[in-house]
Amino acid sequence: MHNVLIVDDQQLEITGLRTFIPWEKLNLQLVAEANDGFTALDYIEELAPDIVITDIKMPIMSGLELARRTKLIKPSIIFIFISGYEDFEYAKKAIQFSVEGYILKPINYNELIETLGNAVTRIERERNFAQLKDQWDASQHIVKNNAVKQLLEGESDAGYLNDVKLRYQAVYWRAAILELDDVDRRLNSLEPNENQQQIKSTMSYLTTYLQQENVLYAALENKRLGIVIPETSSQETMQRLEQLIEDARRHSAFTITVGLGNSVPELHELRKSYGEANQALGQKMFNGKGRILPFASTQLNLESSQQILGSAEELLSQLFYAIQNYQLVDIYDLLEQLGNLILKLDSRNSVYHFTIYVFGKVNDFLNEKNENIYDLLQWDFQHLAVIYQFETVQDLRDWLRRQMFQVSELLHNKLAKRNKKLIEKVEQHVLEHLEEGVTLKDLAKQFLYSPNHLGQMFKEETSMHFSDYILNLRLERVKQLLDDPTMKIYDAADRLGFKNMTHFYRLFKKKFGVSPGDYRKKG
Repeated sequence: MHNVLIVDDQQLEITGLRTFIPWEKLNLQLVAEANDGFTALDYIEELAPDIVITDIKMPIMSGLELARRTKLIKPSIIFIFISGYEDFEYAKKAIQFSVEGYILKPINYNELIETLGNAVTRIERERNFAQLKDQWDASQHIVKNNAVKQLLEGESDAGYLNDVKLRYQAVYWRAAILELDDVDRRLNSLEPNENQQQIKSTMSYLTTYLQQENVLYAALENKRLGIVIPETSSQETMQRLEQLIEDARRHSAFTITVGLGNSVPELHELRKSYGEANQALGQKMFNGKGRILPFASTQLNLESSQQILGSAEELLSQLFYAIQNYQLVDIYDLLEQLGNLILKLDSRNSVYHFTIYVFGKVNDFLNEKNENIYDLLQWDFQHLAVIYQFETVQDLRDWLRRQMFQVSELLHNKLAKRNKKLIEKVEQHVLEHLEEGVTLKDLAKQFLYSPNHLGQMFKEETSMHFSDYILNLRLERVKQLLDDPTMKIYDAADRLGFKNMTHFYRLFKKKFGVSPGDYRKKG
């Protein structure tokens, strides 16, 4: 169905058109009616009709002016003019707007129906042509893409090789592969449609840039572009690629990394450079992203996984201690050292497996403390699969550091709450058994802790040594007892375990500023 808008300042004319035109038979639908040009323009912007039937003479804005303004914003819309005047000047002006028909009033509906039929034929012919053009353009793009891809893979025929040589007149040739960074990670932070739109927009930006630079390119799998570089100097090649990376960073949603092969003297040897570019890009995990990765710089000082694990054991022990004691600076430093070990691994999968190993060892350590890393982070067992979305060791190390920081903080807060409850129970027990001479050793046995551990937790929670705490309580209780005039001083002191009266007098006066005898006199 094609959409039609009717514009006439006479409602009766609109009613007639609505009534006597067989819209469905003509494959048309009437989407709106307007009594003036300004309302019609609003409908045109909102509905984008295919055909506008309009009276020429209307107040304020004529049909001709409506057509003129419409052609500026929607040039494909077809106009059919209706006029009560057989005026050559009107007809001449209408011609410049590529009108489909000029119908005189009173309207001959058969003539209008025929004109509408011609308009429908014109619309469908133009749309079919546009579709054919799009298909042709798409097929041409596919042919060009395949030709460049075959060139990179060393499968081009001699004719195409000669055409490329004549076109560029290069001294050397190089292959490079452009890859969008962090595509998989963005899937978790954006709606699927938004993510695909950003990918499409970035790829469009890159291909337009390459076309403007007259560079042959081919779309590859996994959001990559392969490019053929006719080279006069390696310095110029590096500068052009660095400029491309910088422009992509500033003007698109993604950064890009470029794997760059070595130069070859003959175009038919480009396959070798293409393979090197692919290998160089494969080392992005170790060498970083958003930059050029030349093939020569991708060789690593590799060690076996067993050697790496052996070197990691001591670092992991220190990491456990730092996590338990909420030592964030030490966690940061230790993960930097673990990251340096990861750089010595031989493949991306080895990096992922090592990260899972570290995570598992931290969880084993937490299990010994009756904790679980998945419970602390509120994860399910599938959540760890997020590591496979990271493309560089640096990104993976930063992510692992954030998780360890969070684990340490959550563990610290949880232990603090647990310790607080324990110390509250200890204090309550002390108050209830104060006159029984309760000691730290007795409490440790009661609550199933070693005396040293319980004393340390008590100090951390109350900022006071247990011995000072219980001494203050005993002195406060003696003071309360002395408020009873019948209570003898030595009896009160004895009830709270003070056997040496000289020592008791000295402690009492130090705390309250008066001797026990003077305190009682004041009371």
